[in-house]
Amino acid sequence: MRSKSSPSTKSEKVYGFLAVMKLCQIAGFDYRLGNAARRILMILQGYSGPDGRCFPSVSKIAESLGMANSAVSKQIRNLEKFEYLKSTRRHNPETGATCSNIYEFNLALAKEHYKKPEVFAKEAIGEKDGPITSGSYTPLNPLELQSPIFL
Repeated sequence: MRSKSSPSTKSEKVYGFLAVMKLCQIAGFDYRLGNAARRILMILQGYSGPDGRCFPSVSKIAESLGMANSAVSKQIRNLEKFEYLKSTRRHNPETGATCSNIYEFNLALAKEHYKKPEVFAKEAIGEKDGPITSGSYTPLNPLELQSPIFL
């Protein structure tokens, strides 16, 4: 039987797949990341468990995206640099041979976003002049656009 644990507030505890999804959403607005890094993050999201960990090989990720292994490795280093994930080498305990890395999503970053989403949004898109407030942000309405795509 599953033990009952009640989180005190939604903003204090961010769990599992939702936190990983939130982290990918945050990365979507981060100007420091390129499209390749975002795509790799999305692939890793598909492999991750509720604990925010996964272990696909670099070659498996590269094959999924049609990229070179070296390009995938470079983008994973960028994701580590900007603290979206952490990679740790795995070794086979019997033979000592190197296996695929373990990738751990930085779920604390998603939790931090829940604490102060307005400030984080400004930092992620490179604006430093204060938080977005409901009066300063107007969502885009595609019906108002005059582009032929939306007509």
